[in-house]
Amino acid sequence: MGVVALGAAIGVGIAGFPSSGSDDAVRVVASSAADSGATSVPRVSAAEASTTTEAPTTTTNVVLRSPAELTVLVANASGVRGAAAALTAEVGAAGYVMADPIDATDNAATSEVNFVAGFDGEAGDLAARLGLPAASVAPMPDPPPVADLAGAQLVVVVGADRAG
Repeated sequence: MGVVALGAAIGVGIAGFPSSGSDDAVRVVASSAADSGATSVPRVSAAEASTTTEAPTTTTNVVLRSPAELTVLVANASGVRGAAAALTAEVGAAGYVMADPIDATDNAATSEVNFVAGFDGEAGDLAARLGLPAASVAPMPDPPPVADLAGAQLVVVVGADRAG
């Protein structure tokens, strides 16, 4: 009738256990819900009982600095003469403030964009503009790929993949 007595309409309990060495069976006592003062609870479907609540999702919008607010240094790690200068002109045409191109301390097979702390979003944006994969974006290594960062927040390391 829409309600179920707590436990059951007739509660069943164990009144006692046989003592050790006794052949007596466990005695079962029955009583009605009305006699025991049991409380009735509303009937709930399985779907209602398993409903969970998910935590709200938080979205944070990050505003990237404009290219005119960023200094970019292009470092040649390709071994191809003039590769950094050519890319410096290309990046500068997009509105970035450019440091003078320089040779990297080591050669690299693949190009990457390194960033100083707090400029990861801008590094990702620059990499996308250059057609580089997201995996090419990395924090500035220690030591950096150049002898002097020249105040740059972003360093584009031109690898052999981009120099041809």
